[in-house]
Amino acid sequence: IDGRTVMQLEPIRNPVTGKPHRAKIVLPEGFEFREAEMASSTFKGEGALTQDHRERYGLLTVSTYGPYGVIDEESYPQAHG
Repeated sequence: IDGRTVMQLEPIRNPVTGKPHRAKIVLPEGFEFREAEMASSTFKGEGALTQDHRERYGLLTVSTYGPYGVIDEESYPQAHG
């Protein structure tokens, strides 16, 4: 919602060097996703749902869901190589 919420995802940073530190979680039979890249997230919302969360857990994934959970053929990494 323009002017009411801000969300940002960026790579986790190595605390010593400050360089991006890429990490994945792989759950071959996961109910939420099969594979996701971890990220650092910032979320700020104003109004009825006022929130301000910085440097929290975030993830990037592509998942398609059906009535029985994740559809592997349409989800990452299967659908994208």
